[in-house]
Amino acid sequence: FLESELKPMIAARHPVDPQRQTLFGHSYGGLFTLYALLNRPQAFSGYVAASPSIWWYQGYIERTLAAFEARARQQPLDARLLLTVGSAEEPAADAPLTVPRQRHMAERRMIGNARDLAERLESTPGLEVGLRINAGANHGSNGQLSSVQALELASSGLGSETKAKD
Repeated sequence: FLESELKPMIAARHPVDPQRQTLFGHSYGGLFTLYALLNRPQAFSGYVAASPSIWWYQGYIERTLAAFEARARQQPLDARLLLTVGSAEEPAADAPLTVPRQRHMAERRMIGNARDLAERLESTPGLEVGLRINAGANHGSNGQLSSVQALELASSGLGSETKAKD
């Protein structure tokens, strides 16, 4: 749908640079953004996955990475990925998990999963990877902050400040 219907419809109505198109998604939309990158990396030049639900389906993303990496070694990519997560999306490692919500957040490892994925994908040929941990942001507010960061990536690139992990 995105490639065969939506992108042509937008291009028919607005000037579009087909070499500079970015897909943004938050939460399950962030998971979809990662799915699109791993399965159709040529569809967009930029991908912004905000608070992606990497934990979903018992680690679906983790299970698909090996095939993606093998394809990228054979045919290097030309894409950028920005992963974002809020610092309040996961309790501190030493926090007491007495409240059910804290246990739930700890199990989902939003920050840990994003860090692990960024580190793993950094060696993918032709993929520029950035990770932003937005200070004080929770799951909802990270989506808002990341929408602006997605516009920054789409207009200019990852930039040096996304290299910083904290």
